[in-house]
Parts: sequence; structure tokens; C-alpha cells
Amino acid sequence: MKPVLKPLIFLVLLACPAAIVAGPVEDAAIALLNRTVPGKASHFVCEVILPEGNKDVFEIESRDGKTILRGNNVVSIGSALNWYLKYHCDSDISWCGDQVVLKEPLPAVMEKVRKVSPHTYRYTFNYCTYGYTMAFWDWKRWERELDLMALHGINTPLLATGAEVVYRNVYRDLGLPQRDIDEFIAGPPFLPWFLMGNLNGWGGPNPPAWYDRQEALQKRIMKRAMELGMKPVLPAFSGHVPAGLRQKFPDAKIAGLKRWSSFEGVN
Repeated sequence: MKPVLKPLIFLVLLACPAAIVAGPVEDAAIALLNRTVPGKASHFVCEVILPEGNKDVFEIESRDGKTILRGNNVVSIGSALNWYLKYHCDSDISWCGDQVVLKEPLPAVMEKVRKVSPHTYRYTFNYCTYGYTMAFWDWKRWERELDLMALHGINTPLLATGAEVVYRNVYRDLGLPQRDIDEFIAGPPFLPWFLMGNLNGWGGPNPPAWYDRQEALQKRIMKRAMELGMKPVLPAFSGHVPAGLRQKFPDAKIAGLKRWSSFEGVN
């Protein structure tokens, strides 16, 4: 091989990963645009750029009558879109409602905007929100929430939907009777406190259709979160187990569940 070809081949190989990544990122960003500003996506161009060290970054500028949105991932590009809508179009997309009026041609960005996030992880949710607010969300509401996250720079959501499915499946596999499982797993509004080990069974039992629905929903949520380039946080095992497990493992040291607030404990 001629010496002059080696550096050229190295440069081509170096560029390939960026090209491979850019396609899915740009596709997901354009899909986000179509959901956020229907019918206006053709006025924008999405481009992938490198991060600033290990920090997320976005850029906005105008070129050839179009608005260029750049970012190192979909959340960054979504943040660029939100910034442009808010500060150049006097529009707002938020949890309280949307106010979006886009004139044609789109307002030009007179001076290039570049923003670097000082935070690697931008987290949202806690267990309680899954009871107070999100217990009965369907895919349409979740899709909206994931888009709001991307537009506002959130990249590390707690995704606890369907955690009860894992508990049910594990204890089924361990051979626990369905009665013990039903007495253990709480109903939808009480699931957060069940997951935190505060209570058993309140609001339950859940019908089989509920578990099927939540499993399918969580898989859809996770798929979209990953497409958006997020790093989801999933629930870990807290040590909370059914009382019936004592019969399966008589030598195990299993403590009773103490009374919590006004909820009775389990010996």
C-alpha cells in the first residue's frame, strides 16, 4: 500500500461512525419537528455536530431561507428548536399548554446561537409522580411527555411504568400462588409506594389486562426514549418481597412490613 493512501483511509474510517450516527439522529429529530410544528418541518434543517468535550451543545442559524438546528443528539436539537420558537418566534411549548404561531418566512436568526449545557444529566420524575399524576397515562400522553422532555433538554428520565409486571413475572417464576401475588402488588395509584416498600396490595389486585397494557406501554416508551438519545433510569430491586416467600424459602431471613402512615403492616 502506498504511504499516501494510509492517512486517507484513516480519515475515511474516522468519519464513518459520525455518518452512521447522524442518520438515525436526524431522522428522530425530523420526526420530533413534525410532531411539534406540523406542516413546518420543511422550513428547518437538522444537522448533527460533535459535543463540547463531554457536554451537550446546540446551535441555531439561518441559511438559504431555512432555520438550521444543530446538536450532538436529538435532545440537543430539540432544545435548539425550543430556543428558536421561544426567542425568535414568540412561541411557547410547555406542560401548561402551547402557544405557537409561525409566520412565513420564518424569522431569521441574525447572529448564530450556540449553547453548551453545564450539566451531563438532566433528570426528571420521582416515584410519587407515577401515582399522583401518571398512573393512567396512555401512549398519546406519554409521547407528548417525551417530546416535552426533548424540547426542554431533559435526557435522564425515571421510567418506572410496568415495574409491577417484572415483580409479577419473577414471583410467578418462583412458584408463588397468584393469590399471594395479588395480595402483594398494589393497584395503579398506589404502585409508587409499593415500589418504595411502604405498603402491600392497596388498590389491587390488578387484572391481567393491566399487566399486558403496561408491559406494551413501557416497551414503547423505552423505544422512543432511546430514539431521542435519552439515558433512562429504571427501578432497582428494593428488597420488598411478598410474605408468601417465607413458605418457599423457610431458611431466609424475611422481616415483616412495618406500619407506614395509616397503612397496616404485614407480619
